[in-house]
Amino acid sequence: MIPAPFFLFRRPVAPRLQPWLALSCLLGLGAVSPQVAAAQEGGGAVDLALVLALDTSSSVDWNEFDLEARGLALALKDPEVLAAISAGPNHAIAICILQWASGGEGNQQLAIGWRRVDGQAAAEALSQEVLEMPRLIDAGGTSINGALTFAGAQFQSLPWPANRHTIDVSGDGRSNDGRDVEGPREALVASGVSINGLAIVNEEPDLESYYRDAVIGGASAFVIVANDYKAYKDAMQRKLALEIGASALIVDATPAQPPTPVRRPG
Repeated sequence: MIPAPFFLFRRPVAPRLQPWLALSCLLGLGAVSPQVAAAQEGGGAVDLALVLALDTSSSVDWNEFDLEARGLALALKDPEVLAAISAGPNHAIAICILQWASGGEGNQQLAIGWRRVDGQAAAEALSQEVLEMPRLIDAGGTSINGALTFAGAQFQSLPWPANRHTIDVSGDGRSNDGRDVEGPREALVASGVSINGLAIVNEEPDLESYYRDAVIGGASAFVIVANDYKAYKDAMQRKLALEIGASALIVDATPAQPPTPVRRPG
């Protein structure tokens, strides 16, 4: 049984195709390009493909960004996280990291592409990359719509078959650019992607409830709360251990279809 998560608890449709509608058309998680197929020869299946989406909007100052990056770097090589990776049938996960702010082109950036983490050495290498990761966006509003749409598109370049696909959104505010969050969230959930959240509540104390109601979705979706950026590392470590630990319940090492979609809790 999966341990209980640690809870501290439209715009109008334009004539052109909405980005999240395009996403729903593209999210054929079983199909890969020839380039990706070639890359798969460098490793077998992974238990989890995880997109980490970090809020770098104007509400996140440079000190907070540093705490965010350092917290993630430390969490990635935490012994509990490494144990969760080792417990999966394939003993490996895939991670990519993006930064996001407002909606629109250029306001979501891939900071670190797909990395295979299959032990301590790989985890420490990724941790060092995160420590050296530049801030690619340092202004703008908060578009969770844009973050989810961009995050979902990353699965198209995943180099290895994966048993599960998850997006992990961390942020310190509600979506405020007027774009519908439900559209991309439901398209992702319908394709089998789970969406979890890390709500940083230093500016909006009720942000956990918003994430539970409007952001997360899919199989076993949950929210973790960090009271401020100083608590980010511990919250990220708990969340990674929970997300990755579910892989240990998959006894068939053959790459499976993404989990059967379910509605978000609440």
